[in-house]
Amino acid sequence: MKKIITLCLLALSFVSCTKKNSHPDYYGTVIPQHPADEMWTDAGGEPQYMDPAQVADSVSQALTDAMFVRLTEIHPTSQTPVPDLALKWDLSEDGREYTFFLRKDAKWSDGKPITAHDVEYSWKRLLNPKTVSTYSQLADIIQNGRAFREISITVDGFKNFDAAETKLIESKLPEEFKGTEITSDPSMGKYFLYVQSEDADVKKDLRTKLIQLINGGVLGSTITAAVTTNDVVQVKALDDERLWVRLGSPAPYFVGMISYMVFAPVPKHIIEQFEAKGHPEQWTRAENIVVSGAFKLVEEEFKQYKIYQKNPLFYDADKVRLNKVKAIMIENAQPTMNAYKVGQHDWSSSESYPTEYVDEVRKYKDVWFAPKTAVYYYQLNTQVKPLDDKRVRQALAISINRQAIVDNILKLGQVPSRDILMDGLGGYKSINSEQLNVEKAKKLLADAGYPNGEGFPKVLVKFNTLEGHRKIATAIQEMWKKNLNINVEIANMEWRTLIEDQNAGNFQLMRMAWVADYMDPHTFMSIFLSNSTNNHTHWGNAKYDELIAQSDFERDHEKRMQLFQEAEKILADEQPIIPIYWYAGTKQVKPYVKGIWPSLQDKYNWKYMWIDDRWYDGVPENPDAVDNTPWK
Repeated sequence: MKKIITLCLLALSFVSCTKKNSHPDYYGTVIPQHPADEMWTDAGGEPQYMDPAQVADSVSQALTDAMFVRLTEIHPTSQTPVPDLALKWDLSEDGREYTFFLRKDAKWSDGKPITAHDVEYSWKRLLNPKTVSTYSQLADIIQNGRAFREISITVDGFKNFDAAETKLIESKLPEEFKGTEITSDPSMGKYFLYVQSEDADVKKDLRTKLIQLINGGVLGSTITAAVTTNDVVQVKALDDERLWVRLGSPAPYFVGMISYMVFAPVPKHIIEQFEAKGHPEQWTRAENIVVSGAFKLVEEEFKQYKIYQKNPLFYDADKVRLNKVKAIMIENAQPTMNAYKVGQHDWSSSESYPTEYVDEVRKYKDVWFAPKTAVYYYQLNTQVKPLDDKRVRQALAISINRQAIVDNILKLGQVPSRDILMDGLGGYKSINSEQLNVEKAKKLLADAGYPNGEGFPKVLVKFNTLEGHRKIATAIQEMWKKNLNINVEIANMEWRTLIEDQNAGNFQLMRMAWVADYMDPHTFMSIFLSNSTNNHTHWGNAKYDELIAQSDFERDHEKRMQLFQEAEKILADEQPIIPIYWYAGTKQVKPYVKGIWPSLQDKYNWKYMWIDDRWYDGVPENPDAVDNTPWK
């Protein structure tokens, strides 16, 4: 008996050998397989980046969220932006100037103070093209942010900054520079010139030549030009505790937007050390990283796991109840469910369940169903044939039976839609685009030169490795064959590879999804601006761009929503993307995990989470008899 007891303790040192570890109300074990100060989670795959400025996907976001604070955060239950690193802020009457007041007790995990200078550096670093951030365009809302990000030419020496002066500049430029975009900031006494070319090297050469011409007197002997530097970006540390920001427009979503990861301050003193060594990417490795948040990465095994320890220098460390978090890297739904069932992780980032399990998981208390501001769509590369023809894109879009996909494959409350904006987001009313019209789709395809699918070229749909994505792709493949008589191929790949192909433009159609980064239609519509770093479709529309720009200045809510509706109608007509459905938030969360609540943005901060140790003895008599309100 002694030997049996010893083996039991070695195998499950924190689980009683005699307690029943399952219950019919829950899926799998209900007894934690780890100490009460630990939590295990499934990250859903290997993150692409751990540098906050470069985060662009949900996996990277989830794994950096607990390590880096932002000026604001989204409250876990109210779902509204609240102070975090910034204790408060003042806003000018015109809605364009903010002064943020930072906490005095904030420190990096190496003991150095976190100051407003760190925030200024980080936001300008986000905009710096050398950082290569696909989310850098979010910071264009800062006055002159775009001028720095797009490497414009700064022109000094003019005085009036009116239409006549702009016309004069245009008339003086040589023919090869016709089409150069001109903007200005009269408060700084500067014009910004954007030379145009699709080729980066050609654009650089044009920029150099134009600067030489201007400095040579083409616009007058007193006019000078230079490549735009970050000095023009209107964000400035007034002192260690005050940060001033001027926006280009009174964007009502700004305070919520800066809660997104890319706006997190990063440790300049550490990053510059690795830049000096020629290895700037190494600062995020476990042995090097310096953080500001509740947890710090201390150990990692590629594609297997990452270990995080509580950061004792985090300003709210006394409220954080976990000392360790283990994140495992499982990308496929079936292994994720198996691991959850036996307690290898306590909750999962995955929302994809194998079809044969959907009806079963519905009956368990540890499966959530909640609204979620996210859309599932296929993005199209509009530069490649036959997808460069909008008639083809429209035909593909309206020959998909979305209701059948939701009813027969997903079965978890998803809402079929051909629109990217969800009804009710920030008070928005959906335009309800037509979802299915096979006869119209056939005519569109014929008009594009492919009657009954004849001569339709090879098209490949790429998606990341999850069984749910495969089943959706297979269903759409069959629908296109049945409804349009065209053959498409499908291919799955790892998440990191999919993102790399996206960024390189190496795709025709690609599965993608977008979760609201802030609770405003702008978070979705800004993706498809002509100059958006997140617009991988190569589609652009001047009228669409104009409408989204107007929305930043419109302070009447109803008129602003009308601008978004008009823009979305353009998007639906041009069809650079094919929305399939709006997500329903589904999660598997062990009943002993507390401090986690349904999130419209699918964001969950470990600093609030804790383990209810009553569950080590099995299901408590009153499972909900604990205070589970957030400490903030």
